[in-house]
Amino acid sequence: EKEIATLKVWELQEISLQAVTKVLSVQKEKALSVLRDISQNFPSVARSLVKIHVEPELKREIVWNQNQFYQNLNLATSDTALFINGLYHDMDSVDVFTLLDAMKHEYYTVSKLHTLLNGDQDRIKKLNAAWERGQQQQLDFQIDIRDASVLYINDIENDRMYRSWPSSLQEMLRPTYPGILRNIRRNMYHLVLIIDPSRKESFDMLRMAESFYIHKAPVRIGLVFDVNNNQTITGYQDAGVACLEAYNYISQQKSPYEALSFITDVIAYATSQSVRDLEPDDIVNHFKSKISKSEADDVFGEDSSYDIGRKLSRDFLDRTGLEHGPKAMMNGVLLKDTHLQADYFEEAVLSEIMRQSSQFQKAIYKAEVTDDDDILEW
Repeated sequence: EKEIATLKVWELQEISLQAVTKVLSVQKEKALSVLRDISQNFPSVARSLVKIHVEPELKREIVWNQNQFYQNLNLATSDTALFINGLYHDMDSVDVFTLLDAMKHEYYTVSKLHTLLNGDQDRIKKLNAAWERGQQQQLDFQIDIRDASVLYINDIENDRMYRSWPSSLQEMLRPTYPGILRNIRRNMYHLVLIIDPSRKESFDMLRMAESFYIHKAPVRIGLVFDVNNNQTITGYQDAGVACLEAYNYISQQKSPYEALSFITDVIAYATSQSVRDLEPDDIVNHFKSKISKSEADDVFGEDSSYDIGRKLSRDFLDRTGLEHGPKAMMNGVLLKDTHLQADYFEEAVLSEIMRQSSQFQKAIYKAEVTDDDDILEW
């Protein structure tokens, strides 16, 4: 076989840019196959690549792209990430079948939209412009979640399970692999779910919240119970109210996480045959079986001392204009309603964390926020 020629170190200084130039120089239909050939046969094609001239405009464009990726997505040079229509997919956990399902879903959505627009380029341009304005408004819009109605499951700064984590914000400036969340003992990321736990639309979010806690994701999880505000309705009559009362009782007697776990257990048991909304008997009977039969009337009956938070939650929803759940917020930034299902919720949360991480990093680097500051106040 022909021996591969040896290259000098100085000849390899711009070889990655020369490879990009090669890919961009071919017809767009062939670009992907050329990229594949270069990556799979790099030693044999390197000699031809080093002879390619790189335009200064390309260098400036790549530097600009690198800055944008780092500032907005926390992606450093040579990091790898995968996005489908802006939705982040973790390269370490995603598989080809998950990607295929995501592509099918996106194709279905886009094809329906294309049918509605009927290929009218003027309408498409107007829609794109409206979408870009909406994206900018979404980035600027943030809800104040410093409210007593938010019931937190965990406290990263004080809970024992996070005690081994470093507490300095300077850890945010250390390099790490793309898509990896930094474990810092600070309440930096607040995931607040506005839910009626008895409604099936909330089930996936509750399961994912429990999964985040179990796997020690660096996220503080809070719940706002969007349940019946009629104070004459008891837990025996309304499943949402029963969930709230059971949650309050178990939180006080045991821990907020065990209260969340109780609700997800009820959901799993009640929906084992088919997915449906919970009924009051589902919560009450499970409470009698697993927690306390003798305390059931005190918890779910009239004048229950555990019927706390309904008015606070309603005031919060009215004040913020959210009206009703299910909703999810990351540090007050609303996630899209279409991302609240199980297939997309985790990726949407991770994408928003990545976006906000770059903001934290810039603020920490510029000393705008320090270890003495309350992140939520900042």
